[in-house]
Amino acid sequence: MQSDPELFAGGVTIFVTLISCMAAIVPIGIVGAVFYFLFKKNQERQQLVATGVAAQASIVQVGQTGVLINHQPQLSIVLDVQPLPGQAAFAPFRTNHQCVVPMMAMSRVGPGMSVPVKCDPQNPTRLTIDWAAMGFMV
Repeated sequence: MQSDPELFAGGVTIFVTLISCMAAIVPIGIVGAVFYFLFKKNQERQQLVATGVAAQASIVQVGQTGVLINHQPQLSIVLDVQPLPGQAAFAPFRTNHQCVVPMMAMSRVGPGMSVPVKCDPQNPTRLTIDWAAMGFMV
């Protein structure tokens, strides 16, 4: 039984076309998923800044995660969080927080320094550093 060369060539053309389409679609999907994730995280952060309970956090330790977002480092920061007097009804706690730090704020993020934070009223360990309160645009 012999195979028809034109049929074989047509099959190869379809295969190459499908692979080419997949090579274009998969990276677009991955980039889209990353942008959606970053957009969602930014929305959550903005909501927490708008509705969260103000507190003060002392930086215990700072470490790099190796991630840069818009040329700004994401850092892993150990924080001792204290509620402000008359602001919140939660006990002081220590937490590990990962966040993108604006380049202009890098000199203000080190062990022993204090930063303003906003905490979720229902779950104080869900928090964000309030960069706007420190005078930085985010």
